Amino acid sequence: MSNGADTPDISSPPGGAPFADGPTRREGWTVARPETLPRRRTAWPAAAALGIVLIFFGVVTAWLVVIAGVALLGVATAGWIGEVRYDLGGDRRDG
Repeated sequence: MSNGADTPDISSPPGGAPFADGPTRREGWTVARPETLPRRRTAWPAAAALGIVLIFFGVVTAWLVVIAGVALLGVATAGWIGEVRYDLGGDRRDG
């Protein structure tokens, strides 16, 4: 099955079975699905990025801005690690 050139025609694989929405797939193949979806979106990465921006902005302006950036980066890092630990099931305080 070729289209006249040196490249094979991949529009209809041999022994393919169509999906419900149209494209074809090989026999025995299934649609890949994620094992689990993330629990929810989190703002910690954006807060960490803002902390880094404040640190660099503070270096050229005022040390108070650097201190605020370091504090924000520390809080964001702790919050982000807490979210990841919760998602992985490691945030158990029962022993």
